Amino acid sequence: RADPMPLPAWRTMRLSQPRSGLVGVAVTPKIIFAGGMTFGNQPSNVMDIYDILTHTWSAVTMPSAHAYGA
Repeated sequence: RADPMPLPAWRTMRLSQPRSGLVGVAVTPKIIFAGGMTFGNQPSNVMDIYDILTHTWSAVTMPSAHAYGA
């Protein structure tokens, strides 16, 4: 019988800018969250990048704003 490997505890973290309708993609070792709609209902040009190896965040500005994967 194989015992399942325990999963690490979940943590929540904040993006640099609150937004909805953003796109998320995992490209090992990074997870990228791009664009979306701000609470002011404006498209965002912010891209947040999480490095799973160093557990650090960085943010960059995209040349243009995008929301809902457009």
